[in-house]
Amino acid sequence: MDQLTMLVTNIRTMYGTQENYNGLSVGSAYKLGIIAASSFTSSSSTMINPFKGTVTLQADVAKTGVDDSAFIVTYDGLPKEACIALATSDWGTGAGSGFISVAAGANATAAINTVKAKVSGQSYEGIPMKVSEAVSACAEDQNAVAIKFY
Repeated sequence: MDQLTMLVTNIRTMYGTQENYNGLSVGSAYKLGIIAASSFTSSSSTMINPFKGTVTLQADVAKTGVDDSAFIVTYDGLPKEACIALATSDWGTGAGSGFISVAAGANATAAINTVKAKVSGQSYEGIPMKVSEAVSACAEDQNAVAIKFY
């Protein structure tokens, strides 16, 4: 949780003067000093989470028609308990928090596709997953959580 909070804060700070998050990736975040060297594997240009899984970063759409106005942080390779904890955490409500949506699944692709499908105005925008939903979504030994911010 601490690593994710610091990562999101650093991304928002570094990109705060930009129009969007165009070009955001683990490699670019490392070059900008957003990612600590201890979490970065230069040979594969990947970020490692505390559970030895990967972390990915990508720009996405916050509202239809506004490219790269949001970003998705995905934690893969999470044990059930960590997956449930991240998916059900309160990342903030209201426009000031920047939290848009969260999704969990058996792998990063599933979690990313689900979080991308959540659009503005739906009832779960800016709301953590319910514990019962997270338990179902985080049912595997290794899981992923994707969280979208603007």
